[in-house]
Amino acid sequence: MSLQEVIQTVSFSTMNMIWIERIRERMQATGVTQNDLARALGCTRGAVGHYLAGRRRPSLEQLEVMAQTLSVSPAWLQFDVGPMEVQEAAGIYQTQAQAVPVIGDVFSGPDERALKSQGSVTIPAGCYALVVKGAELSPRMYEGDVLLINPEQEPAPGSHVYIRYHSGEAMVLTLVSQGEKEVVLEPLLSKQSRMVRSLDDIEILHSIIGVVYRNG
Repeated sequence: MSLQEVIQTVSFSTMNMIWIERIRERMQATGVTQNDLARALGCTRGAVGHYLAGRRRPSLEQLEVMAQTLSVSPAWLQFDVGPMEVQEAAGIYQTQAQAVPVIGDVFSGPDERALKSQGSVTIPAGCYALVVKGAELSPRMYEGDVLLINPEQEPAPGSHVYIRYHSGEAMVLTLVSQGEKEVVLEPLLSKQSRMVRSLDDIEILHSIIGVVYRNG
């Protein structure tokens, strides 16, 4: 083997290990197992083991499937480029409270004018928007959906929350409970297990008050 071939081999191995570190970190954070990846890829658990050991290199299509399964963008997974999971919309979503008229219900459909008994629903001032990126959190949210977030509203158990850790990792989760020092969180994907996180590790914990679906 020539010196150039050795350099290329070492470079490829180094890049591969960096990718492996990111995917292993996400597997641990999301609870995704090698069996889960194998089912998503349509291959054996042994093949996934070869990928994670650096003995084989997955195709670009397989990397995209892995990224989707791990709720991250393919670019972040491969090259640590761009947002990992969600991308903050430019600026504040709105600066003044906005009233949205209520014009009917799910049984009668829309009426000609706002219902006198309910009038309108007010979206508080200071809410901001986030665009879901990188993966499908089906059946709850999909890439391209817009999350309306109120940083002033105290999240209640059972509600969806946007969390960003001091490490920079950002996730959309369901709040199970919150104590003085830690919170219990549940991923939107049912196959993943609950997690307990220290409040000291969390930079942002904001309430999601609405979702505008991309096909809505």
